[in-house]
Amino acid sequence: MQVLVIEDNPLVQRLVPPVLEKAFGAVEVHSARSLEEAYEILAHHPAPDFVILDLGLPGHTGVDTLRRFRWKFPA
Repeated sequence: MQVLVIEDNPLVQRLVPPVLEKAFGAVEVHSARSLEEAYEILAHHPAPDFVILDLGLPGHTGVDTLRRFRWKFPA
């Protein structure tokens, strides 16, 4: 299973992978601190099975963040 975590808080980035591993077993987690960094990761890796997206990223507003992400990566 592949997961993309888009979160600017380093503590959350550090805690999510072991929680996912315990819950689902083998998990490959890619972490990004911004949408731009996430776009770069997705340009070089296959689409993840699911995405954990912080709706409070600096410079973005809530649901607009999700809309921008879905527009760029509809799959």
